[in-house]
Amino acid sequence: METSATHCQGFRKDGSPCQSPATSNGWCFWHDPERPATEKHAAAMKGGLMSRPKALPASMPDVGLRSPEAAVAEIEKNVSRTLRGELDARTANSIAYQIGIALKAMEVAISDRLDKLERLATGRIRRR
Repeated sequence: METSATHCQGFRKDGSPCQSPATSNGWCFWHDPERPATEKHAAAMKGGLMSRPKALPASMPDVGLRSPEAAVAEIEKNVSRTLRGELDARTANSIAYQIGIALKAMEVAISDRLDKLERLATGRIRRR
C-alpha cells in the first residue's frame, strides 16, 4: 500500500500506514529513525503531563453545599471558571458530579423530613 508524500512513510503497530504529516525527510516525529529515542520519550512524557488536569490552588476556599441554592451558586461559578479557561472540563465535570450527589443527598433528607411530618400530621388528625 502506497502512502502520499505528505504522510509519514512509517507503519503503525497494526500494520496500517501512518497518517501523520511527514517532515522533509519523509518521516513523522515518531517514526523518524534519526531522531533519538530519548527525545521521543521526553516528548511523550511532556505530552502526558500537559494532558493532566491542573490542580486547583490550595488557597481556593472550601465549597459550602448546605443548600440547593449554594449548590446552584457553585455550579454557576464553575461554569464561568470553565468558560474563562481557569478550570479544565474534566475537573468541572467531576465537581458537577459531586454537586449532583450532594443535591441528591439533600433531596433524600428533605423527603425523610416530609415523611415524618406527614406521619405526625395524620396521627394528630386521627386523635381528634
